[in-house]
Amino acid sequence: MSVYGKLNETDLSEQARLIGGREQSMRYLVQLSRSTPALSDTERSPENERFGCEARVWMTVNYTAEGRLQLGVDSEARIVKALLLIIASALDGATRAQVAAYDLDAHLQRVGLGAFLTASRRNGLRSVVQAIKER
Repeated sequence: MSVYGKLNETDLSEQARLIGGREQSMRYLVQLSRSTPALSDTERSPENERFGCEARVWMTVNYTAEGRLQLGVDSEARIVKALLLIIASALDGATRAQVAAYDLDAHLQRVGLGAFLTASRRNGLRSVVQAIKER
């Protein structure tokens, strides 16, 4: 079972290419955040708000009848939203087994973001992944 959710090596290589080095990664993350629609006002409800990140985070977590995760993510902070979208790229559409096996730290390292994140931001993302796994 892959620790990268539903992503394969080709997907990971493409993410790493797009993310690039530190300066390029920040531009990519801001662009990713801007180009992805926000959750609706209904989805940005108190029930869907997740705590543990420095910025406000909302997340919708549902499973289809086929057992595939449907994941929606949003944040007030562009960089946090983009990092959530990178997690969603691995987990949206994943099976429960793929979600359970997902390793955030391995994913971030593989795509070149591991060295750029503060401990606080990484811990916030870990709490989001844990909340997804508990659903």
